[in-house]
Amino acid sequence: MKIASIIANNIIIKIVSLMLAVLVWFYIAGHMYKQIPPEERGTSVLVGSEGSSLIVKDIPVYAKIIGDPAENFEVIIDKVAIKPSKTVIAGSTDKVKEISFLMTEPISVEGLSNSLKTKARIKDVPGCWISYMEPVDIYIPIRRKK
Repeated sequence: MKIASIIANNIIIKIVSLMLAVLVWFYIAGHMYKQIPPEERGTSVLVGSEGSSLIVKDIPVYAKIIGDPAENFEVIIDKVAIKPSKTVIAGSTDKVKEISFLMTEPISVEGLSNSLKTKARIKDVPGCWISYMEPVDIYIPIRRKK
């Protein structure tokens, strides 16, 4: 009964205070978002220990496919599947800003006439940290040319 009276005491003031706190939070968050240039939204900027800026960015991963399948066969490029298809990269602002995607190590489809399921590592980027360094699962569909 004591807890109920504590909660019920000045309930209107508590509700108004909560609403004001939420409004202030949205106001401040909105102003902070506006200060980030549009091209950097979706990335997080951190300050390094030596005063250098670091940036963290969510980035897609693509398979580097080399070679040609068997005669009269082709790779269906738009159906290539990679899991995970994205990873996080972190590094100096200058290096990370110029990276728009990451590639796997080369995967050869030379002479193949069937689809390929394999694993490949993401190519390392000197001076950057990549969150997912395990081999990614890759499915490369191959079909007979029409």
